[in-house]
Amino acid sequence: MKVFAHRGASTQYAEHTRAAYAHALAVGAHGVEADVQLTADNHLVCWHDATLNRTSNGRGPLASHTLAELRQLDVHSWKTRTADLPSAYGDGANQLLTLDELTLMLIEADRPIELAVEMKITRANAGRLEDAVMGWLQRWGWDAATCTLCPGGNPSQVKVSVMSFSHSAVDRVADVVPTSNLCPLFNA
Repeated sequence: MKVFAHRGASTQYAEHTRAAYAHALAVGAHGVEADVQLTADNHLVCWHDATLNRTSNGRGPLASHTLAELRQLDVHSWKTRTADLPSAYGDGANQLLTLDELTLMLIEADRPIELAVEMKITRANAGRLEDAVMGWLQRWGWDAATCTLCPGGNPSQVKVSVMSFSHSAVDRVADVVPTSNLCPLFNA
């Protein structure tokens, strides 16, 4: 059996935050799941909802904000007070994570870990989000044979799978990601 931390250790810390993923690593999760969306300036960020309203002090569509604007938001105190964040998990100012920052955290853990990336497709980002995920895989030296990331040609212990409720999005990345590591999601 494998234990995956959904949106990081989201029962203890605000979902998709540095603290949530750091805690998942600290308690030995075999894998983590991350929803990804595109900012207005085309950065992949770990974020579930289409809007900022539920999990930050911001308002409106995530896609209409730049990464710099998102970095100004409080994304954790709705769940955890800053004083309750262990210093090893960062501080209130650095809780928002890009997919690249999460990837680096996982690689630096220096142990086998699986990353399940869920592409959150909308009408506005369809096509662009899949391209961004494929670009991310390429930047991190994706090895399709092992489904691992190999930054700078150095094999890591991070194994990646990609999923989405959008089956056309899954089809778009199927040329790069083998079917063994693709997961079409369904609403019951």
